Amino acid sequence: MDFRQLHVDVGHNIFLSHRDACSSWVRGKTIHIWRDDMPNSNSCVAVQTGRANGLVINYKDGESLLNADVSIEKIADFFRGNDPILVHCTVGQTRSPTIAIIGKIVRGCSPYVAIADIVQATWEKRGIVANLCITPLKDIFIWAGNR
Repeated sequence: MDFRQLHVDVGHNIFLSHRDACSSWVRGKTIHIWRDDMPNSNSCVAVQTGRANGLVINYKDGESLLNADVSIEKIADFFRGNDPILVHCTVGQTRSPTIAIIGKIVRGCSPYVAIADIVQATWEKRGIVANLCITPLKDIFIWAGNR
């Protein structure tokens, strides 16, 4: 188990990581998650310099996904297909796993299996427990139930 491991495969061609891994990702698309209430240094270099390709989401840990600057449906649209996608935030422990659940649902998992896969992979590959917060999980369950 290595906290510094760059790209954790959580299945369905979805990978989780932290901000420092963004620059080494060359396999597919990227979702960059940042917070506008934190110092700019908490973001990856691509977000800091305004050169981020892919989907950029301003989202605070544990808040309702309805408060993010990108809708759940737009996030889901980004995951459609089977392109490899890296989802990263500052540490890769709270926001990245939360957003990856949406991707796994879009790609065929139930919410329960998506959560289990992500928790297991982050523990086995990085030695960290995915910090999944109640409020955004509720948003995801409601969204998934309305699909």
